[in-house]
Amino acid sequence: VMKKRGRPFSPDRVRRWAMQLCDLLTRLHSYRPGISIIHRDITPDNIKLRSNDDTEASDIALLDFGIAHRVLHAEHFTQGLGKEGYVAPEQLAGRPESRSDLYSLAATMHFLLTNRDPSASPPPFPPVSELNPQAPQWLSEIIAINLREDPDQRYPSAAAFKADLERQEVSVY
Repeated sequence: VMKKRGRPFSPDRVRRWAMQLCDLLTRLHSYRPGISIIHRDITPDNIKLRSNDDTEASDIALLDFGIAHRVLHAEHFTQGLGKEGYVAPEQLAGRPESRSDLYSLAATMHFLLTNRDPSASPPPFPPVSELNPQAPQWLSEIIAINLREDPDQRYPSAAAFKADLERQEVSVY
């Protein structure tokens, strides 16, 4: 749909989609006590509209769990790294974790709001609000938190990320 549109989606729409994905990631990242499922390939190519139209009410689905990884403990895992530009630095180093998915979600949001594909124009990511004046500053800041190189400086969980998206304010991490 993005290729056909050729322009960014509305901030409200991207925010709503991100909250849906945060709900899914919360379930995956707490699959069972002590076990997380890390998707490791969240990109626009792996997010599809559930309806055939391009309406504001369209829900989304996360696809392609081909390189998803069940994490029992801190493991070193390099096979199937994901799409360049959307992959978190720690995942490139073979240490994927739940916050790696948050980085990929933020990179995807950045693309949907700016039409700047990080696989074609690699990071660093310019602030969303600089590339899309329609995007509010608070949303740009929330996305920037999850695009930080150090996973310890990102949101601690998809639930925390969603909470700030709902409140439309930025927590300090």
